[in-house]
Amino acid sequence: MPEHLTQRTLARLEPEGTGKRYFVYGSNPVGLGIEVSAKGKASYFVEIRIRGRRSATRKKIGSVDLISLSDAQAEAKAMLGDAAKGIDFRYSAQEEEIKPETVGFALEQHLTEKRHSLRDSTIRDYQKTFNNCFSDWRSLPLQQLTKKRVTDRYLELRDTGKSSDYVNKAFRNLSSTLSYYDVEPNPIRVLKQKGLRQSGKARERFLSQDEIVQIMQHHLIGSKRDATGTKVPKITRIFMFFMLTGLRANEVIGLKWKDVQDGYFIITGDVAKNKKPHKMPLVGSLKSIVGQRKKDDDPVFGYTQSGYRTAKDKFLEATKMVHFTTHDFRRTFSEHLNLCGYSELDIAVANNQSSTNVTKKHYLGGELAKASLQVKMLTDLQNQFEFYLHGDSKSNNPQKAPERWEETVFVEPDMSNDDFQEYLK
Repeated sequence: MPEHLTQRTLARLEPEGTGKRYFVYGSNPVGLGIEVSAKGKASYFVEIRIRGRRSATRKKIGSVDLISLSDAQAEAKAMLGDAAKGIDFRYSAQEEEIKPETVGFALEQHLTEKRHSLRDSTIRDYQKTFNNCFSDWRSLPLQQLTKKRVTDRYLELRDTGKSSDYVNKAFRNLSSTLSYYDVEPNPIRVLKQKGLRQSGKARERFLSQDEIVQIMQHHLIGSKRDATGTKVPKITRIFMFFMLTGLRANEVIGLKWKDVQDGYFIITGDVAKNKKPHKMPLVGSLKSIVGQRKKDDDPVFGYTQSGYRTAKDKFLEATKMVHFTTHDFRRTFSEHLNLCGYSELDIAVANNQSSTNVTKKHYLGGELAKASLQVKMLTDLQNQFEFYLHGDSKSNNPQKAPERWEETVFVEPDMSNDDFQEYLK
């Protein structure tokens, strides 16, 4: 039953929520109401049948905390007048200029509306950086996000010890949300205008010849104890796969046997960073690294994200190798392909990176042209790593090794250290 909405009505609303959504319908004017979420968030809305339509249409006006009752009543009367004329008030000309009320609501709507085109990890990243850097801005009215406020927060975060790269990413994510709603002028741009952004040092780490040889040797030894008695984890199989494919961590760790088809491992568009499906051939020793086929839904390498990180940390601790990240394998893949003589554009194809020039050069011939290039590249890279293992790993001018990759590098992973040393003689 509609009631006369007053300030007393607003005072009766449950600010902490009741655990269930409920509605309060008003009579001044009829059609204006208040929706209260399960958590107690109250918003004005208008609900009425537009002339010429059978069912009622509802549109949110705004938060009870940010809009006065009198303003909500005035806006509701205007919308009800449009409805009486047969005008759909949801799509009025003024609607295009309406911005989200708060910074937090803008972020939520941005991620909700673009969920179909954003990876889950990207959405989590937006939410995490917002919570870590701007949590107190969640209820901040959008028009109060000024250049001064942005400048002060940037300096504050920088002084708390957060890395420049992380702070820059947080503001870049927020700027993307504001641009999505065409907020002009975008207050985040003040950081560039004042030259406040501090760029972190670009990561350039990739594995050297000696480090590649060390991983290959541990792969041959397997999980048994090395010459010093230290037990080395069985993680080198996935390390070798990273080095020989250049794929990202989430693309490999999430790989299942249903993604291995007709001699290719397939990275689907919902997993690839640029949303482009990617196929790479199982060439040479990649077949033995992948191993015997199992059930379609079984993971190829058997790791979860957290399990992989734990095993990687244990490997670094056991071997005393200089710390490396998984993305360093991707740079290793690219650097050593370049050493083999492949161009930047060739390597971009192998890395599934977007480029107009790459498309013109390689894709106009179809997928067969790309596959042919990939087979040659991966074979050459395997031969290059073979040379590192059996040639002079300190050489500044490595050459191609004989075609012995299959029979030398990936023998039984449980070969003992003594057997391995004997094998190398």
